[in-house]
Amino acid sequence: MRNHGSIGWICAGCLSFGLIAALIVWLSSGVSLLDDDWGHLRLCEEGIQSILTTSWTGLAGAGGYYRPVVTLTLYGTFLFADYDPLPYHIVNVLIHSFCGVLVYLLARRLLNGALAAWTALFLFSVLPVHADTVFWIVGRTDSVCALFYLSALLLFLADRERPSPGRLAGAGLCSLLALFSKEMALSLPVVLLILFCHDRTVRSVKARRALVCCAVAMGIYLSVRWIVLGGILSGIPDRNLTLLGLGLDVLKSGAKMGMTDFPLFCAVLLAATAVVFWLSGRPRKALRDTLYLGGLTLASLAPVLGRVHRWYLYLPSVFFCIAIANVWASWQPDRRAVLRCRNLLLATLIGYYGLVLAREGWFWREASVLSESVLDNLAPLTQQSRGTLYVLNVPSALSPSGSLGEIPLYAFGLHNALAVRNGSETPVVAVNHCWLTDPGGFETEVTRLGPAHWRIEIRNGGYFSAHGQTDAGLLYGSNGRQLGPGVIRKKWGESRFHGPTQAEFVLKTGTHDRVVIFDRGGTGRLQLRNERW
Repeated sequence: MRNHGSIGWICAGCLSFGLIAALIVWLSSGVSLLDDDWGHLRLCEEGIQSILTTSWTGLAGAGGYYRPVVTLTLYGTFLFADYDPLPYHIVNVLIHSFCGVLVYLLARRLLNGALAAWTALFLFSVLPVHADTVFWIVGRTDSVCALFYLSALLLFLADRERPSPGRLAGAGLCSLLALFSKEMALSLPVVLLILFCHDRTVRSVKARRALVCCAVAMGIYLSVRWIVLGGILSGIPDRNLTLLGLGLDVLKSGAKMGMTDFPLFCAVLLAATAVVFWLSGRPRKALRDTLYLGGLTLASLAPVLGRVHRWYLYLPSVFFCIAIANVWASWQPDRRAVLRCRNLLLATLIGYYGLVLAREGWFWREASVLSESVLDNLAPLTQQSRGTLYVLNVPSALSPSGSLGEIPLYAFGLHNALAVRNGSETPVVAVNHCWLTDPGGFETEVTRLGPAHWRIEIRNGGYFSAHGQTDAGLLYGSNGRQLGPGVIRKKWGESRFHGPTQAEFVLKTGTHDRVVIFDRGGTGRLQLRNERW
C-alpha cells in the first residue's frame, strides 16, 4: 500500500482516469449546442480574420473580453464538424483530461509525492463545479486557459532547475496563449512570485528571468487588447469592490469549489481535512505547503473577485485540489487498518464527487432536449419571408430541482440558433426571458389588454429574468427571484416588470409580424390586432 509509485498502482490509476473521461464523453454526447455556442460558431463561420479582430461577445470593438485562442480551437473543430456538437464535446473532454495530467505533474513537482499527485488528479477530474466547463462547449474557455497556464508554470519551474532558451521561450509562449484564452491568466506573475518565494529563489537570476519573460508576454497581450478593444479595461463592468465583498467572495468561492447537492459539503470536507492534518502530527513542511497552496488559490482567484461565477473557479480549483490532496497524503498512519480507512475515505470522496458530476451531466442532457424542442417549434415560423417573429418567455436558463446551478438555454442566443437551424436571417425578437425551474410544469396566465399589449403572470415552474436599462438605471435579474420592478424600452416596444412573476409587454407590431409565447412546455401563438381573440 505504501508503494504508490508501483506499476500496478500506475496502471490502476490510468485505467480509472480513462473511465472517468469515457463517462464524461458519453454524458456530453447527449448535450446540444446551447446559448453562446451558436454565436461563437457563427463567428467561426466568418473566418480567422473576424476571430482575431472580434471580442468574445461577438461584437467588434465591444465587450471586455478578447479570447481569440479559444475561438481558434472552436474554429479548428468547425472546419470538419460544422454545427455537429459531438466533436466539440470530445475536444472539451480531451482538454479537461490534459489539464488533469498537468495537475498531476504540478503536484508531483510541488509536493514530490505520488499519492498526493494522484489524489489531486482525481479530485480535479470529478469536481462538480467543473460541470459548466466540461459540458458546455464554450465553457472550454477556462480549461484552455488552464491548459496553457499550467504548461507555462511547469516550463518556468523546469527552466529554473535546468536553464534552457527553449524552455524559457516555451514558457513565454504558453503564458501568451493563456492570456489570449482568458483574463484569469493575469494572475500568472503573482503565482510565479509566490512559488519562487516559497522556494527562496526569488532573488536568483533564473527567477528574475522567468518573471521578466512573463511580464513581456503580458505587455504583448495588453498591447493587442488595446488595439482590438480600444483600451485595456474597455468594456469590463464595474465591480464596486469592498473589503467585506472581497471576503464574502473568497468564502463563496471556497464553498463552490467543493460544492455538491449538499450545501455544506465543502465545509464538512475542510473540517475533515483539518482533522486529518491534526492526526498527521502537524509536520512543519505540511503546514508550510498548505499555507502557500492556499496563497496560490487566492492569487489565481484574484482576477474575478467581485464577479465570481462557477466556471471562473476552474483554474483556482487546481491549487485547491492539490492543497486538499497534500494534507490527506501527509497522514501516514502506522496501523494498516487506519491506512485502509484513509484510502477508503479518499475513494468514497472521489466516487461521491463523480456521481454528482454525472448527475449534472444528465441535467445538461435534459436541458438540451428542451432547447431542441423550442427550436423545433419556432423554426417553421421563421421560414416566412416577411415580418418579425416576437417570442415571449424565451427560456433563459434551467435550474432543475437538485441541480447545482443554472444551465444556459437562450439568454442571448435564440436569434443565432434559429439562423443556423433555418439558414435564414428572419428578424427574431426575444421580448423577455424566463428562468425555468420546472419546464414541464411551467404555466402562465395571459390577459390581453390591447391590440398588442399583454399582461402575463407566471403561476408555476419559473420566474421572469431581465437585463436592460431603465429610467432608474440597470435592471438585472439573472435569477428571476431577485427581479425588481422596472420598465425596459426598446425600438420594438417595452417590457414592464412588476416583480419576479408579473409583467406587461407592449409591442409595436406590423401586418406580417407573429407573436408566440413559451408556455406549458411548448410554444403557442398570441393573436394580434385585426384578429379575433
